[in-house]
Amino acid sequence: MPDALLLLPSRGRPDRIEPAIDAWRANSTDCDLLVCLDDDDPTLDEYQRHPDVRYRVGPRIRMCPTVNAAATENADQYRYIGFIGDDHLIRTPGWDRLLIESIGDWGIAYGDDKLQGAGLATHCMLSSNIVSAVGYMAIPGLTHLYMDNFWMDLGHAIPGFLTYRPDVIVEHMHPTAGKSEGDDGYAEVNSPAMFSADRAVHEKWLRGGGLERDVDLILTAMHR
Repeated sequence: MPDALLLLPSRGRPDRIEPAIDAWRANSTDCDLLVCLDDDDPTLDEYQRHPDVRYRVGPRIRMCPTVNAAATENADQYRYIGFIGDDHLIRTPGWDRLLIESIGDWGIAYGDDKLQGAGLATHCMLSSNIVSAVGYMAIPGLTHLYMDNFWMDLGHAIPGFLTYRPDVIVEHMHPTAGKSEGDDGYAEVNSPAMFSADRAVHEKWLRGGGLERDVDLILTAMHR
């Protein structure tokens, strides 16, 4: 079994996810791919089912809760868990092994998405013991946004815990970069209401003791 599991949630994009799968297949050396789909997606039957890809189909609980469910279900089976969106394209051969080697036993690593660069981990690889220690991969209560901010906050809070690899390219083909066309999905998750709600959840975690709690849980687990 590979060391890592890469989570790839998607909804309503059966055609657009195919380049992401092709890029994973062409450039990965040590990670399985788990595509996470909603059972009420009107386009569910249009998704190709590749024999080398794992699939998880469940109720629509939105992206961040789906990532949490998939991560906690698999944290004891893989040493590392990664995330990309269906609009990310892995460009670097052996990208997964490069990030894994940067992490070691504990930590978070990410590459250059050609949009946010070092500033934000819009994709990541992290050691699964983090998920086991804190109980999630995204702050409970988030719907779609601020998951990447959580990884950055957690990584910066523990010395040596976060690694940026500019030599690893996982390109974010986002409409704001002019690299793809917008659709209803983008409009929904990037609405002012979504930003406001997820920002409030992140701020409550950050300012209300959640960061300190999670750091303590991780440090305790690290030193057992």
